Amino acid sequence: QRKTRAYRHDLRHHLQYLAGCIEEGQTERAQAYISGICAEIEAQKVQWYCENDTANLILSAFAQRASRDGISLNAAVTLPPFLLISDSDLCVLLSNALENALHACKGADDSIEVQTYEKNGKFFLQVVNDCREAVRFEDGIPVTDRPGHGIGVSSICAIVERYGGLYSFSVKEGKF
Repeated sequence: QRKTRAYRHDLRHHLQYLAGCIEEGQTERAQAYISGICAEIEAQKVQWYCENDTANLILSAFAQRASRDGISLNAAVTLPPFLLISDSDLCVLLSNALENALHACKGADDSIEVQTYEKNGKFFLQVVNDCREAVRFEDGIPVTDRPGHGIGVSSICAIVERYGGLYSFSVKEGKF
């Protein structure tokens, strides 16, 4: 969003440069400049999933990462601009769930499905991803022995508990 605002602010300067190129007959230079600006803007593109800017930013970033890895990410998101949970908690929930889903997926033909909505003041999030490896559970929570991993699930659980919510994790028919 910061970069988009900067581009809008600098648009006048870009147009002045392009006008100068055109006046000097340097159309190839102008075309190359336009292509460069378009590539930079497209790289920062935020997809519109719902009315909530935080969710849109996070989902867009993970959708780009998934796409680069050949993973399909489909999202059914219906969230209002403001939620009863804080933006920082929403960020932690979505980012950790999607990060774990990306790690579980192995690329081509794997997919991640995200569903989230708010109803009667309650926030619902479900992330389903392909899961080819065995998952070990302790007290219904997935655990790992890999150093530096498993912290995200703990963060998810702590936030859900702080809001008095419920969480569940499972693997069925190759889907986590």
